[in-house]
Amino acid sequence: MIDELRNLALLNGPSGYEDEVRNYLKQKFQQYTNTYVDRIGNLIAKKGEGKIKVLVVAHMDEVGFIIQSIDENGFIKFTPIGGWDDRIVAGMPVKILGKKEVIGIVGTIPPHILKEEEKTKPIKIEDAFIDTGFNKQELKEMGIDVGTYIVPYSNFITQGDKIMCKALDDRVGCAILTEVLKKIEPNYELIVASTVQEELGTRGARILAYEQEPDLAIVVECTVAADVPNIEEYRIPSKLNNGAVITLVDKTMVANRELVEWAIKIAEKENIKYQIKRPIYGGTDAGVIHLTKRGIPCLVISCPARYIHSFYSMTTSEDLKNSKDLVISILENLNKNPVYF
Repeated sequence: MIDELRNLALLNGPSGYEDEVRNYLKQKFQQYTNTYVDRIGNLIAKKGEGKIKVLVVAHMDEVGFIIQSIDENGFIKFTPIGGWDDRIVAGMPVKILGKKEVIGIVGTIPPHILKEEEKTKPIKIEDAFIDTGFNKQELKEMGIDVGTYIVPYSNFITQGDKIMCKALDDRVGCAILTEVLKKIEPNYELIVASTVQEELGTRGARILAYEQEPDLAIVVECTVAADVPNIEEYRIPSKLNNGAVITLVDKTMVANRELVEWAIKIAEKENIKYQIKRPIYGGTDAGVIHLTKRGIPCLVISCPARYIHSFYSMTTSEDLKNSKDLVISILENLNKNPVYF
């Protein structure tokens, strides 16, 4: 499964430009069932028949940037797609997705020449620029202009049990979806979907839930692990090597309590390591799914990762396995003990 995650994480897929990821997943999904793409770009696969419809979702997009302007010397002004921390971009390499991919460095005013009053001011993305070494005309000849997408430039690194790369949020979830289709033979209607534009406000999931109207939904995510220095224990949402993360409540949803208790019972019965997310941070596709039409009971299962929405996130092979095992066990349990809402 780590090889699958490597393949997915290294693909380019900023929100609104997810083609590479969708095409890759489509080839994977079609090994197990038929697929189709809806009007907004979600990839959907269906398997099995029965009285209930179960939707399993992971978003394919990643945070990135888009070009706002290019001056004659080729310096690029850019704006974020999705949530970025201004503090982490300076000096980092990016990949610009023109007709030819070009690597650039995020530049700022050198600290050596800052005025005293400027030294205490935080760096903002709006004040940064990207330097590729090419001028405006050369960039244009490579298909790079206003509106061209940009993603972090990173490698896939494994070190001990740690996994490091960009876009683990939510290529981890996408890798788990392929395992779901491979291993689950449902006696219910299973809908496996990879959504677009989650990082821009869960837009793909809104369309998906309205179209499919499942009886229940399981959102497979990658969530914030903050077991690092200088953070009080009560502020830590999740920790590495503590297992799959089950959400009780976040800023967009209160999880269906019956589903949460059911998931915990399955995890304990199957000896799958899990943890409860705390406190109330973030949001997922479940935020819009659970409010669709008459309401859709939702469960969110996440893999913990440090430093998400950055150039490198970090998770562990154990957490990846536990997250996958819990999702698979829940879906297998539905074959034995159907849940009706």
